[in-house]
Amino acid sequence: MQPLDPDNQFLSLSELTLHAGVTKLVVHAWERRYGLKPQTRTGSKRRLYTFEQAERFRLLKKGSDAGYRIGSLIGYSLDDLYRLERELDVQAGLAIGFDLLTSKKLEELEVWLIQLSEQQSLDSFILHSVPYLMQNLGKLWVGQQISIADEHFVTACVKRILLGKLHMMSPAPRVAPWIVATTPEGDSHELGALCAAILARRNGWNVLYLGPNLPASEVARLSNRYSARYICLSTSSFSPKRLSSYLLSLEECTGPDTMMIVGGASTSTLASSERRIVLNALEDMIQYLVFD
Repeated sequence: MQPLDPDNQFLSLSELTLHAGVTKLVVHAWERRYGLKPQTRTGSKRRLYTFEQAERFRLLKKGSDAGYRIGSLIGYSLDDLYRLERELDVQAGLAIGFDLLTSKKLEELEVWLIQLSEQQSLDSFILHSVPYLMQNLGKLWVGQQISIADEHFVTACVKRILLGKLHMMSPAPRVAPWIVATTPEGDSHELGALCAAILARRNGWNVLYLGPNLPASEVARLSNRYSARYICLSTSSFSPKRLSSYLLSLEECTGPDTMMIVGGASTSTLASSERRIVLNALEDMIQYLVFD
């Protein structure tokens, strides 16, 4: 089947069903139940759809096949549905790894992780695979499906892979701005900060990756030395009050032009402000890495 041309003004019902992988009966049923009506009709009452509508049907079908109720997805924007598709693709791509983990085949798992990191693009690996892997690793441990030693082993493997990628990347030009990446003192979960460091380096930034668990005074000292434009913090175990206190300490010890980029589980109730950028996902950081 030839892919649809997004520039086509309208698509027929047959073209939509081929693109979305649904039957005409399904299209009619979703039109009645969920109001997914065609964009327009011809003089002979033939249904005509836009490419965006065809994509919506395709994405809804994919979500339905994965076990989601159509009624729960119908209010999603197209961007939300694309995000769900990426999550489902990542989930399918990591299924083998989780099978190896729960089967306690740790040596095979390490080989598989290395191969995965080489097969995927750098962005796919750090923006999608690593976050999904680590989130579900924690769930498996909480559910007692794996031991804390298993969790530490996988985390160590991922850290070695990420550090290797960072060290192999070409240095940024001297004139490029600096970003400092770390975790607050008392938080040893560094993979988010490490992924952010790699993302910044890939986008041409000078990166000072400090590892985890640093006091605000030391982070500020090095940030000031390099005139860092951003301090990137990843945190997963701080209370909102403790995190706010740490950020305030950084803001008091650094110049007004240094911004804080913060991400991780501890930021769910933290709001962005004049000097703080709170990320919902690591990929949201990309928009802040553009410089002249």
